[in-house]
Amino acid sequence: MTNTVSVIIPTTAELSRRESLLRAIDSAIAQRDVVANLVVVVNGSRYYPSLLQEIEKLPLQVVRLREASLPSAIYAGRLRVADRYFSFLDDDDIYLPNALELRLEALNSERADFAVSNGMDAAGGLVIPDLRAVTSDPLRALLSRNWLASCGGLYRSESISAEFFRELVKYLEWTVLGFRLLIAGKRVCFLDTPTFRLSDTEGSASKQRTMEALLNGAAVVEYMFSHAPAEIRSGLFWKRASAFHALSNYCLQSGHLNQAWRMHVSSLRMGGWQYLAYTRHLIWRSCRACFAG
Repeated sequence: MTNTVSVIIPTTAELSRRESLLRAIDSAIAQRDVVANLVVVVNGSRYYPSLLQEIEKLPLQVVRLREASLPSAIYAGRLRVADRYFSFLDDDDIYLPNALELRLEALNSERADFAVSNGMDAAGGLVIPDLRAVTSDPLRALLSRNWLASCGGLYRSESISAEFFRELVKYLEWTVLGFRLLIAGKRVCFLDTPTFRLSDTEGSASKQRTMEALLNGAAVVEYMFSHAPAEIRSGLFWKRASAFHALSNYCLQSGHLNQAWRMHVSSLRMGGWQYLAYTRHLIWRSCRACFAG
């Protein structure tokens, strides 16, 4: 019997995404020995009408959301899953030909709840350079660096419910998901064989360094710190300090001096003494502001 997998593709369906979106869809449809049931979630109002009509004619399910939100699109897609397994694919990335087959084999042979495979980045390197370190302690490794790529996972529907995908944090959706799954005791298996290729789309939201992204990053670190087991929580001290230092630097560059000071003090209180020398930049800017005023 042929296995079926629901593949969720969130997209804004803008004209600039047409070529990459159709390429992503083709890579899912072309999977070997697995039938991919596609769920394309078009979120927001920026969609290109002709492109929307084009994909609606394809053998797939289209879900429309008024809100332009990747976390909401991910959740909406999970709610539409009707197969025993499901996966995700960004609209500018592709699956390699045997991606889903290899993940299914690993998932079932290891009797895991979800499988995570390696992949290739836009430069041709491995997304997870040292998978052995991740495999030995997935949770501790996740505190240092996210290993769950958007298109790198395969999930068992009966054990990975839609609730895990509710209210994911923008820009850090997959880090939060991976953390939730591990804290809930879900079993993960890893596959070192690359099964996907990422692109380097200019202007992609995941690559934007905005105040919102930095604030969300700090919030996620705080969330992980409060929920991680005590024995590995120490590994998050430097990450918390780093997150608040990044916020301070962004505020400084944006001309928000008072906020920059507040974030810097928070960083130092969290043990970020490596950023002590940065204080002189704040003092210098404060002196300039005083004289200018």
